[in-house]
Amino acid sequence: MNRISIVQNHLDGGKKSYVDSAYDFLSFDDLLTPAQISLRKSVREFMEREVAPHINEYVDKAEFPEFVLQPLRESGLVKKFVERPYGEGLDATSLALTIMEIARVDVSVMTMISSHLLLVVKTIELFGSDDQKQRFLGKLANLDMIGGWGLTEINVGSDASNLQTTVTKVPGGYRLNGNKRWIGNGNRDILIVWARDTETNKVGAFIVNMKSEGVTSTVIKNKLALR
Repeated sequence: MNRISIVQNHLDGGKKSYVDSAYDFLSFDDLLTPAQISLRKSVREFMEREVAPHINEYVDKAEFPEFVLQPLRESGLVKKFVERPYGEGLDATSLALTIMEIARVDVSVMTMISSHLLLVVKTIELFGSDDQKQRFLGKLANLDMIGGWGLTEINVGSDASNLQTTVTKVPGGYRLNGNKRWIGNGNRDILIVWARDTETNKVGAFIVNMKSEGVTSTVIKNKLALR
């Protein structure tokens, strides 16, 4: 029976069963493999044990929850979704289930992990050079380095076609000039900055060490909801 038929069977009342989770009121676990179900449950247990008892304090203070990093490293959770040889390369469904269970406990922790993994890691996997992959993916997979993804700007939002941040090739590298806004993990270790080339007018991505000369980051205070 295919997935659509299984869901339709539930909707039509073909299978009556008690479900202990609002997430699974249509028995979507029936669509998952045993390994995916086990992963989802293990992520839920991890979040309820390691994050839920402590996270409200950090939400109230709008501070980065440093305490989650070591348990995450020890769990190897992020590494599961980094492509080989730097990680395990688990499937997209497992990744979606993991993100969902993290967000169930705290959406800001989810934003930290998803920005790091879905944006930074995947950008380097897809577009990075071999040297960049070797330099960054192992550290990102182990959370020895945390990355942010700098697209959004004050004046144009996330409209990539109208980016105002510029990049100019100079002897020994590139010079970036501009401002980014609302950047998850924007004050951590590295930032992938999207900018427009002053010569070609094309948009490209550049990996910036946040300790580089001329780079500054400011925490946006008094935000509501997502911290």
